[in-house]
Amino acid sequence: MQNNSYRKLNCFDTYQKIEEAVANKTPMSLIRLGDGEGALMGYPEITNRNAINRSFKVWFGSKVVSDEEANFIADRIRNAVKNADIVGIPRDKQILRHPYYQAVFDSLQHYDLVNEKQIFTDAAIHRYLQFCLLFRKLLNGEKFLGLITPRDVCEELRQNFHVKNIKHHPIQGEARFAGDQLTPHFPEGFLQTSENIDPPYRGAIYLVGAGGLGKVYCQIIKERGGIALDVGALFDAWAEVKSRLVHPAHSILCYKEIPSISCEEAFTRFNDLCDHFSLDTERLDISKYKAHRNTMW
Repeated sequence: MQNNSYRKLNCFDTYQKIEEAVANKTPMSLIRLGDGEGALMGYPEITNRNAINRSFKVWFGSKVVSDEEANFIADRIRNAVKNADIVGIPRDKQILRHPYYQAVFDSLQHYDLVNEKQIFTDAAIHRYLQFCLLFRKLLNGEKFLGLITPRDVCEELRQNFHVKNIKHHPIQGEARFAGDQLTPHFPEGFLQTSENIDPPYRGAIYLVGAGGLGKVYCQIIKERGGIALDVGALFDAWAEVKSRLVHPAHSILCYKEIPSISCEEAFTRFNDLCDHFSLDTERLDISKYKAHRNTMW
C-alpha cells in the first residue's frame, strides 16, 4: 500500500468520530505516529538498533535499554497501532524531512498493522483540535478526565473546561524536559502507570502525552473501557513548557481569550493557522457542514 492510499479524515470529521464515541460511551484509542514511533515500529526488520537508540535517548535520556526491553517496546507499540481506532500518520512534508517518518508506512505494511475499521488522520490532529478550540466542546462539564503526562495542568483544565474530577497519572517526561517526577519512565514508571489506569466508567476520557509509551497507554485505556486521545506535546504548551509547540495558538489561555467561537469562526481560525505554519493538510470548508454553521462552543 502506497502512502497516498491512506485516506485521511480532516480535522472536523475526526473530531466528530471522537464525539460520537464519547456520546455512545464506546471505548476507543486515537494515537499519533511520528519519526520516533516509526523507528520503533520498524525494529528490527526495517530499522536498526541505532535508529531506536535515537528514540530512546529522546524519551529516556541516558538509560540503557536492553535488546529484550527494546523488542518489548517495539512489540507493544505495534500492537497499540494495530488495535487503534484512529491513527494519525505523517504528512508528505514530514516524510521528506526524515526517513523514520517513512518507516511508519513501511511498518504498517510490513507488519500488517492496518485493519478495515481503522480511520486515518494527520499526526498533528492534536494541534488541529486546539486550533479550532474543540477541546472545550469535547471536555466541557465532563464528570471525569484522566491525564497521563509529566505536566500537572489539572487546575488549568478545571478552570477552562469545568471538569468535575481529574485523575493525573504523573510520569517522567522526555530527557530535556523531564519535569518533577523522579521515577524513571521506563521500566518502573511504565509498569506503575499501566497498573493504575482504571477508568471509573465506560467511555471515560483520557488525554495522554507520554512519548512512544503513550501509544501503549492508549491501548490499555481502551481495553479497560476508556477513550484515549494521544495529545503529546500539547501538554507542554498548556503548561508553558517551551519544548515544541511554543506559538501562542497552542496555549491553554486561548480558551479564556476566546470564550465562545462559532463553527465558521473556528474553521477560519484553523485555516489561517495552517497557512501560517505551512501545514500540508486539508483546509476546512464551512459549506460542507451546513448543519453546523451556527454551532457554538
